[in-house]
Amino acid sequence: MRGTLHDAIADLLGRHPATLVDLAARAGVSLPPADLAEVGDGDLSQTAPVELRADRVIVFRDEHRRAVAAVIAEVQARRDDDKAYTWPAYAATLRARLRCPVHLLVIALTPAVERWASCAIELGEGNVFRPVVLGPSRIPRLHDREAKEAWALAVLSAVVHARAPDALDLATSALLAAHHHADREERALYFNLIWSKMNALARAALNMDFGSPRSECRSPKRSGGWPAARSRSVLTRFRKRRSRREWRRGRAR
Repeated sequence: MRGTLHDAIADLLGRHPATLVDLAARAGVSLPPADLAEVGDGDLSQTAPVELRADRVIVFRDEHRRAVAAVIAEVQARRDDDKAYTWPAYAATLRARLRCPVHLLVIALTPAVERWASCAIELGEGNVFRPVVLGPSRIPRLHDREAKEAWALAVLSAVVHARAPDALDLATSALLAAHHHADREERALYFNLIWSKMNALARAALNMDFGSPRSECRSPKRSGGWPAARSRSVLTRFRKRRSRREWRRGRAR
């Protein structure tokens, strides 16, 4: 069943196709420039009663409006064995509809899901279908300047690596970058998205700097934006707490 996390990431990819182009390149898939991209129809059903609905479809068209490539983006938070049957159908249906190459990209949110989704799908007669899978091992950690240059990817990175040791650094970099590029509604959505995946200590640190999660975007606590200096102070407090906790664990041993 789809939920807020799933839909928010799918929305992020649909709004910012350059992120998909970047991710595909990291997996060795070459796509046309992002400025040729447009959001396509995710309903890949052909006839009732079978319904096939992909998370996001991005179509790349040339100057004559001909489709030259397409990407099906699927967000996976957990294993779903039905995908072994629906993913090949998604790709085949869209390829027949658009008459162009189609790539199915899976955004796996955990290492376990990444390993599962990377397995080849047997189609019969020796034919296999293998989606392009991008999970924690392939989605980069973006800090500071890198986050500013690819802020939408930085948001995705902060979500995927939300339990990593540098999670708070990633979250702060992503949110500061998003503040300069995303509108008010998007900023609220992505803050809540990142916050929901973090542990309690990291959540508390984010709340000190950015405020608590709300359905509407909360303005930064100081006018003029989310200051980098204050973010660094939050990171310092977080690291000190973590160091003290690790020191106490060492003494307990």
